[in-house]
Amino acid sequence: MLRPLKIYFLAILGFQFSPHLSGQEDYHFEQFVKINSSEDVTLRASIEEGANGFIWMATDNGLCRFDGRRFKFYKNDPKDPTSIFSDQVFTVLPIGDEIWTGTLQGISVLNIHTHEFRNYQLGESGKVDSLTTSSRKDVLAILKDRQGDIWIGTKFMGLWKYDPEKDDFEFYAPSYYPDYLTSNFEARMVGSIEQSRTNDSIIWAGTSTGLMELNKYSRDLQFHHFLHEDKATYSGLNTIRSLYHHDDGRVYVSTWAKGAYYFDPVTKQMNLIQAVNDTAQLLSALPVSSVVPQSNETIWLTTGKGLFLYSTKENRILYKTLNDNRNKRYYGIRLLDKGQRYWYTNHQGLFLYDPYIQQFHTYSFAPHTDGETNFVFLQDYDAEKDEIVICPRVTKELYFFNRKNNTWGSYPFRNLSRYKKEYNWLQIYGFGQLGRDEYVLAAQEGLFLYRPSSGLLSPILNDPATKNIWFTSLEICKDGKLWAGSLDAGLFLVDPHRGTYSSFVNDFLIDNKLVSRIGDLLEDSAHNVWMKRMDGFSVYSRKDDKIHNFLFSVDPARSFAVVNGFAEDKYGRVWTCSEEGRMAYMEVAHPEKGIIAKTSIRDAGVEGHIYALISDPEGNIWGATNKEIFRIDREGRVVAHFSLKYSSFPIDFFGMSMLPDGQLVIGGRQEITLTYPLRLTRNKEVPKPYLTQISVRQKPHNAAYPMFGGAPLELRNNENFFSLAYAAQAYTFSENIRFRYRLKGLEEWIDAGDQLVANYTSVPPGDYTFQLMAANNEGIWNEAILEVPVIVNQAWFKSWWFLTLVALCLSVLVYSIFQYRIQQIRKEEKIKTAYERKLAGVEMSALVSQMNPHFLFNSLNSIDSYIIKNQSFKASEYLNKFAHLMRLILQNSRTTYISLENEISGLELYLQMECMRSAGGFTYNINIAPDVDVHHIEIPPMLIQPYVENAIWHGLRHLNGGEKGRVDISLDMHQEKLRIAVKDNGIGRVQSAILQKRKSGNHKKSMGMQITQNRIEMINKLYQAEASVVISDLYDSQGEAAGTQVTLTIAI
Repeated sequence: MLRPLKIYFLAILGFQFSPHLSGQEDYHFEQFVKINSSEDVTLRASIEEGANGFIWMATDNGLCRFDGRRFKFYKNDPKDPTSIFSDQVFTVLPIGDEIWTGTLQGISVLNIHTHEFRNYQLGESGKVDSLTTSSRKDVLAILKDRQGDIWIGTKFMGLWKYDPEKDDFEFYAPSYYPDYLTSNFEARMVGSIEQSRTNDSIIWAGTSTGLMELNKYSRDLQFHHFLHEDKATYSGLNTIRSLYHHDDGRVYVSTWAKGAYYFDPVTKQMNLIQAVNDTAQLLSALPVSSVVPQSNETIWLTTGKGLFLYSTKENRILYKTLNDNRNKRYYGIRLLDKGQRYWYTNHQGLFLYDPYIQQFHTYSFAPHTDGETNFVFLQDYDAEKDEIVICPRVTKELYFFNRKNNTWGSYPFRNLSRYKKEYNWLQIYGFGQLGRDEYVLAAQEGLFLYRPSSGLLSPILNDPATKNIWFTSLEICKDGKLWAGSLDAGLFLVDPHRGTYSSFVNDFLIDNKLVSRIGDLLEDSAHNVWMKRMDGFSVYSRKDDKIHNFLFSVDPARSFAVVNGFAEDKYGRVWTCSEEGRMAYMEVAHPEKGIIAKTSIRDAGVEGHIYALISDPEGNIWGATNKEIFRIDREGRVVAHFSLKYSSFPIDFFGMSMLPDGQLVIGGRQEITLTYPLRLTRNKEVPKPYLTQISVRQKPHNAAYPMFGGAPLELRNNENFFSLAYAAQAYTFSENIRFRYRLKGLEEWIDAGDQLVANYTSVPPGDYTFQLMAANNEGIWNEAILEVPVIVNQAWFKSWWFLTLVALCLSVLVYSIFQYRIQQIRKEEKIKTAYERKLAGVEMSALVSQMNPHFLFNSLNSIDSYIIKNQSFKASEYLNKFAHLMRLILQNSRTTYISLENEISGLELYLQMECMRSAGGFTYNINIAPDVDVHHIEIPPMLIQPYVENAIWHGLRHLNGGEKGRVDISLDMHQEKLRIAVKDNGIGRVQSAILQKRKSGNHKKSMGMQITQNRIEMINKLYQAEASVVISDLYDSQGEAAGTQVTLTIAI
């Protein structure tokens, strides 16, 4: 029947495992904690620790891997040729990143990173080409010797050696088998293999017919077959299950014969181990199942009787623990790992002995009770007997624990019925040893003196006034007197042998009402007595024989509302504690001051509520919470603290005391827990994180990946939804491992607690590094960070080369389109510009042609007037100037622009002709500024003349007879533009317009100004010349019209 695999973490009392335990005999095992696996399996004897840190076990349900908390089983899958070929695993051997297993069907070798097996079966000459499920393929033992050779022990085919170059196996020395063995296949069974520690050439093999000694180089083979007169012993003695070659040269073996044996290579004899102190012949009672080295002088022997530590040098049993068949507790050792933890497998499951969780040792006295629950508030120590005497709160006897042999006993109250009629027990609140064979009990029923030798109780106070006093605390003074606190009767100082007492009552009155409930009495080195009470504490000062009260409601600075005990340190300070982790100290020399300073353990990260304080033999103050114990310095700073989890099972806390040798005693529920605080060691095992699975888009990633990271994880662009599942190797407090991780380059560290997977979605393309760390229960993080380079590739259409190519193509296309469009626009603009210029030229020519006839018409009228008036000379002069002017006009009309010099020359001719025609009726002046370069500045022809003509004909012509007209023409540069001003002193535009209206019969219309304005607009349109005309009316000081000014501005 298949049994559920269970892990049993066994506690070991009284020691921590050490490489050197010779002479140490104080070992004790406690009950174990059970942890079930989800698999129903039976464990084999083979269990090994791999170089990678995992524990590997052979089971009947495949190969099992254990990391301290999680099991992983590798089982056969008929559809998967890379799975283990058989689930029946007999032996396991980790070699690097491979796990060699011997199974019912041959050899299967696991790659721990790919989780794939390569499988072998042996034939007559080596491995076979094709695997088949058949009989006689069992592999029972695998060994890698110090030279790296791998040896295979089979059930039916003898001893083989693996050839890595050929990936094949060589059968060793078949011709050397004795004749009486060759006919029996089972005689060739090799169940265990061991290399000699003193001679590398020797390989020892345990077979079903004795011990085989092989020289691996010469192939010399010797069989050691052992005779015995008893047939059963003979058969069992020659069936060797396991063996170990020790430093003393002996081969220690486990066989099916009763007893522990060793083979002496010198005498060639098999010898029964007969330890000098094994008077009960426990080693000879049942066969030995395993031999495990503990040191070069000691070995562990696991037998059907129990576990023994044997000294090979002294031939003594140094320690033993026997199996408890009734309660199904079995003890043994099969493996010592790197962390000095011991492992054991048997038919019940897996057992782990962890030194770190054996630092608190618990001893229960429940079997000595009648089933009642006893809370251990009170303890004392009998140095003469080396006994811890405890007094439960409700009890009918005292219990004692003998530290020499770790046994319990009791001191019953034989005459209890004399003092307790209703119930057969006392309710005790104070307890202490008064002297040899004398204990004092402060109980609800009174003060009693108890002598264990007689078992009799006797009352200390016989005064009827004290008959019904409920005593709540007790302190035995150094002078032999007693301080006793009561529930409601105050404080008592008692002489226990005389039965006399004095009481303090009035000191505890509040508003004439007695409020005491005195507890936790402590006498300090100055004989002051400290006591807790409701709402604070009090102290009896020896030097002034007075009680000082410190109530929180009265003076909160010098008291606590709740006080939990007192302890004096080596600096003359008395410490007390309260709720929420608060502590304070008072001074022994000045008890009247109350609390001097307060502090808190929370600043040091100590968890829980403080239950009590106590001083050790060195005067250091120790405290205990429901979760930790701690030590403080002179100022109350926590300098060390240790979790109560360093125990094999939960610790209840009801009281605490310190023994003279520094051992701490914690009273619990029907048990005491012992530890040496100064020897406590925190867990130094650093968890080793590893990957359990990588998933992409919620599906397992098919590619094999190293579980400890390192190799890049490359993902496609559509695989940016991924997760990494992880765990950690840790065998001490594995349930308290915490993790943190980050995807470096994307995020900062994330505190994951006990979460075992990191999920990522929509991760942008890029190069990242997944980093994982693990911390143990003490917050120590692994230094070697697990790292996984993660590469999320860009989509090919988002890659830099593709985007560059696309950008280049788009650029070429855009540039081509742009150039084509530019060419089209330029072509269109060129055609349009040519057309507009042509049209503007036609329009300009038309305007010029309109202006020329206009001027010609006026000039011919003037010539005609001279002729009529018979002024031939003037007519001739005028005609010459007219001819010269016409020549200039015709010459200039062929070009768009002419020099300013030519324009001024034509303008002067025109002005001269107009002066002649008006018989000197006006004068003119042309003023050219020095910064005007008339030779190089070009302007459109006939641009100024129309404005001069308008000034003469419409401004000066209508002046009164006595006033002479004047035209001033000025040219200068203004803001890089040519500015031309034509100014006259005529009648102004308003008067001129009135006169024009009166001549209703005159339909002649002057077109020079309109033509020039149109020319300016055309110039601006064609050449962006920014030319402008501003016409301004001029007025004198009386506001009368004084002429007109035309300002023409044109860009050069």
